[in-house]
Amino acid sequence: MKFLSSLLMVIGFCVGTLGAAGFQTPRLIDAAESTDGRVDSAESAPASERAPAVEESREAGGFETLAWPLFLSGIGAMLVGWILKFILATRTRDEVAHGAGDLTGTQAILLGILSLRDQVSGIASGTDPGDTQEQVGALLSGDFFDFTARHEEFATALGFTDYARIWDGVARSERILARSWSMLADGHEEEGLAELPLALASLEEAAREASDEA
Repeated sequence: MKFLSSLLMVIGFCVGTLGAAGFQTPRLIDAAESTDGRVDSAESAPASERAPAVEESREAGGFETLAWPLFLSGIGAMLVGWILKFILATRTRDEVAHGAGDLTGTQAILLGILSLRDQVSGIASGTDPGDTQEQVGALLSGDFFDFTARHEEFATALGFTDYARIWDGVARSERILARSWSMLADGHEEEGLAELPLALASLEEAAREASDEA
């Protein structure tokens, strides 16, 4: 729903802008084009010949046919997108307030960090670079991604100050794991394996911060 609301707001803005571009100010053209393609000045042309040209220019410079429909459609799409975003934010706050499985926000984030820590610890104990690279990649695209995708929920539940203190270690560990995977993929096996204890230490630091708040 978050993606849909953002998409509607972007599309609505683009369509509304396109519609607004159709609102043109009528222009008066003081020149009449002759039949052979030359332009005679307004002063030299007879009044009877200039009048139709002026009226034609007024009609051509008016509202485009689709200007209002496009403009109103764009505004409507943006409004629907904003409403969906508001509903999503309200639902997220309600879910956090009631807790997931009777867990407070701090307890939920602590359990998530401990789970990631245990997985990184198991990966770090391995010695085969190929297997390690595969496991790190699976963790980053799996459980680690799912956990970090809830950052807005945790920030709402904990408050920005507590959330930032705990999340610093989580974000640092994710960056280190990504660096380790890249090194292993490039053939720098020793350096890549050496990064894993650093990622583990960052998660342990985050777990300690979360434990203090639990």
